[in-house]
Amino acid sequence: MAVFRQHVEESHHDLVNLLTEQMTTILNLMMADHKSKFKRLARQVERIARIVDYEEGEWHDAMGNNEGFENIFQNENNVLNKENPLLR
Repeated sequence: MAVFRQHVEESHHDLVNLLTEQMTTILNLMMADHKSKFKRLARQVERIARIVDYEEGEWHDAMGNNEGFENIFQNENNVLNKENPLLR
């Protein structure tokens, strides 16, 4: 009986270690993804701030010629819910 109990405890210990490794892997990936999304959001907010924060008397043509401003909200095939490669 003692041998069986030792085997169960060792198996339990191995399972806990495996679970810990798997959780660490998953959480690290989630945090990396969260960090990259936050950086993309910060870049978009900075771009918006640069567009909105203009000198008095200066006018930005919202409907006309906006050379130098890329459309950061569309992906190359104009497919919804697909990551924009320009934001990587």
